[in-house]
Order: sequence, then C-alpha cells, then structure tokens
Amino acid sequence: MNEQNIKTIGILGRGKTGSKVHEILEKSPQRYHIEVFHRENPLTREALSRLDGVISFFPGEAFLEVISLLVERDIPVVTGSTGMEWPQGREKFHQMLVEKNRTWIHGHNFSLGMNLVKEMLTTLSKATKLFSPEEIECHIHEVHHTKKLDAPSGTAIAWSEWLGLSAQITSEREGDVVGDHQ
Repeated sequence: MNEQNIKTIGILGRGKTGSKVHEILEKSPQRYHIEVFHRENPLTREALSRLDGVISFFPGEAFLEVISLLVERDIPVVTGSTGMEWPQGREKFHQMLVEKNRTWIHGHNFSLGMNLVKEMLTTLSKATKLFSPEEIECHIHEVHHTKKLDAPSGTAIAWSEWLGLSAQITSEREGDVVGDHQ
C-alpha cells in the first residue's frame, strides 16, 4: 500500500473503549496511522490538521472543550462521548452540522443489543395508555468499572429518555465491570 493512502485517525480518549478501538484499528487489514489524544497529549488545531477523521470517547466535559475545533475542521467525527449537553441543544447543533455539511455520528452506545433495548423502552413508554402515572414505578440501575468518570452513565440517561417516564437512576462503580444496565 502506498504511504499516501494511509489515513490518519485521531482517537480522543484512552479509556477502555478508546483503547479497544485503537487495538482494533492496529489489527485492521486497512492500514491506519493512529494518534491518541488525552490530558497529557491534548488535541490542538495543529494536530487536528493532520487527521483524516476522529473517533471520540472523551467524557462529555472533555469533548465539549474540543468540539469547536472539530466543527471547524471538515473531517468525519464519530463520538460516543456522553454526559454532556450539546451546545445550543442537540437539535440546533445537528442543524448547524447539516448546514456546514459536516459528517458526524453520535451514539450513546454502538451495540446492536442497545439498539434493541431502545426499541423495547420506546414501546414500554406507551404504558401510560394502560396505567395511570401513579401506578408506574421505573428504576434504572447501572454498574461500570471504577475508571468510568460519568455517573450515571450516558447509557442510563439515554434509557431514561427513551422510556419517557419518570425513572430513578442509581449507579455503582466497581472492579472491572464493562457495563451492566438493568
């Protein structure tokens, strides 16, 4: 393969998910040059100019610190960053990306199972047609590894949004648990 054809991918975050994505990209038959950014190696305008795309698993607060740089640069961005409020609100921010013709993908969780759960919770949200709100009690409990910074997790927050009903969310951080949601 010609060196000119090698894409440079920036990974934001070196936590469990960012590290796993890095590992997968390194093993890919398609060759990539990978740059990993974190607190000790922050994303800068100069570094961003070398990238052909960005995959972010920064916690929400850290992602918001670089979001204007990412919007500035016309490269694809895939983000699983959670625990944040989008600038100007999600809808206005999305509209701004469309107007600037930016390619962005955002997901609270990229697993097939989570997308099935979304469908189930959306269906469950219709319970108010069968029961009064006083008869419905919802609890969401999530457990993650001790290095996960946000609590509750973005997934738990998304579940609550998809459910569309008042839900108590509880969180635990223990051991090396990748993510358990109930």
